[in-house]
Amino acid sequence: MKSRKRNINFLILFLTIFFCQSALAGTMVIDSLLPDTLWIKPVIGGTTTGSVSVPIMFVNDEALSGLEVFLTWDSPQLNIDSFSFVGGRVEYAGIRGYDIDSLNRTIIIHVIAYNEPDIVVGSGLLGSLYFSYPVTISPGFTYVDTISVQNGDIFHGTAFSDSYNNRFIPQFRIGQIELIASCCVGIRGNFNGSEDGEINITDLTAMIAYLFKEGAAPPCPEEGDIDGSFDGTVNIVDLTFFINYVFKEGPAPPDCF
Repeated sequence: MKSRKRNINFLILFLTIFFCQSALAGTMVIDSLLPDTLWIKPVIGGTTTGSVSVPIMFVNDEALSGLEVFLTWDSPQLNIDSFSFVGGRVEYAGIRGYDIDSLNRTIIIHVIAYNEPDIVVGSGLLGSLYFSYPVTISPGFTYVDTISVQNGDIFHGTAFSDSYNNRFIPQFRIGQIELIASCCVGIRGNFNGSEDGEINITDLTAMIAYLFKEGAAPPCPEEGDIDGSFDGTVNIVDLTFFINYVFKEGPAPPDCF
């Protein structure tokens, strides 16, 4: 199902009218079981990459017939371009979509299990937010939080609905996007800092010299973190990863971010 960006007031009106008897407009109650939770995973991105994806996760201990997520972010320099359900727990749902209001920095996400089974008890990915920003942005933090609005007698915000049409508000954990300046470009592995950015045997030779022969340190330490462990060091694990990549058709080094 391909979702389109629409005016947020239109979406609220659509949900209110079309689903007035559905999972998104049931009676608001207190979750009688362990509190369900929705959270935004913290991520780190590079200022020069111009984009970052942010996973939204949730856990529920009762079957759900639907959910609604209402989010905002606090940086005017970041913008949500899209949202993807691919790979998430509700990808199968026939009625799902989202609306982005860039002016007010909000997104509303809705899912209804209409002709499909309810969302089963479990934990995992709801979907991913895709942010973009200018490559000239300064390093810093952006926070993603939940909000709510009252439209007459109808509440719109982050809420889950169970199989009996009862709605309840899950616990919520704020997400953090940290953008940092980076010398790393593309995928990791340009150990010797060559201007062409190519990753080849000369980089492997430079890494071996650094580890065992007091050779020069990599000009960009992040490029030397071949396995993407973010531990801040270049060690034998990185060397093994690099050898497997160059000589044994092992996996390519991960992206810088």
